[in-house]
Amino acid sequence: MGMFRRTRWEGCRGVQITLSKRVSLEFWYLPANTIVPPHTHGFDSKFVLLFGRGAMVSCAGRDCVWEKFRVYDVRKDAEHHLFAPNALVFGSLQIHPERVTSASEDFQRI
Repeated sequence: MGMFRRTRWEGCRGVQITLSKRVSLEFWYLPANTIVPPHTHGFDSKFVLLFGRGAMVSCAGRDCVWEKFRVYDVRKDAEHHLFAPNALVFGSLQIHPERVTSASEDFQRI
């Protein structure tokens, strides 16, 4: 597999690496003052903040400040959103039920 492609959502930029038929890894850059509204995805994922600070995240009704290098699980169809007052970069390992799609393509706004 190993397919590499660019993806985007609003002012955010990402790259996706397909690891297998159902598994992908995405890295995202979010500029300062990015608001990602409440949404869901049709796949399970694990998120880790690699660069940046101060982002406020809400997932499945729990609010927190996103800690660098801590892994967060986001289950399929779990409502989540965030506010990034500073620029940040995060990674997301995604397990898809059928075929790999980008988080930007599977973005279901609530």
